[in-house]
Amino acid sequence: MSELNTYIESGLIEAYCLGSLSAKQAAEVAAMAAAHPEVQAEIDRTLAALEQYPKGPEPRAGLKNKVLDFLDAFLTEETINLQDPPLIHRYSDAGAWNRALQGIGPDTVEPGFSARVLKETEEVLLTLAWLSADLVEDPHAGDAFIESFFILEGACECDFDGRIVRFSAGDYFEIPPDTRHVIKNISEGLPYVKGLVQRRKAA
Repeated sequence: MSELNTYIESGLIEAYCLGSLSAKQAAEVAAMAAAHPEVQAEIDRTLAALEQYPKGPEPRAGLKNKVLDFLDAFLTEETINLQDPPLIHRYSDAGAWNRALQGIGPDTVEPGFSARVLKETEEVLLTLAWLSADLVEDPHAGDAFIESFFILEGACECDFDGRIVRFSAGDYFEIPPDTRHVIKNISEGLPYVKGLVQRRKAA
């Protein structure tokens, strides 16, 4: 069976037609349909089959526009303004950040760790960091600040009080409060793991 047939039979197209995919997954299916007529034909067949099912309750007025507006926010290419960089979150665009940060290097260099502060206010500290050795941080209280990481290049392994989790480019994660954590560079082909570190004042 070809890779394309495997993709068509994976169930993604049915989920796409039912609207149950994430915005990222839906965008990937749409891109596949644009590149492969067979995928678009399967989407058309699935939609036609769904039309045969008895219709449920009519959606609320304006729901379609709300859904489209929601999707548009994720399908539109993000632009990062380094003069006033946005907060990082689980839907942040690694590609947009890497484009904005092209040519930006550290201004603080220590053994195993380099950094450049991108934004510092009373509410948030956002730092671009390069980690080549282990970073050990003591626990911090949840009511002090919320610390999060967004990986841009490479990969790391995090030890959260004995729970080991691995992250790579495009991954976002928050540090659990009151948890000692060790972050280790495990990048292949790079001497460091590069990412954004955000400390946001707790509400």
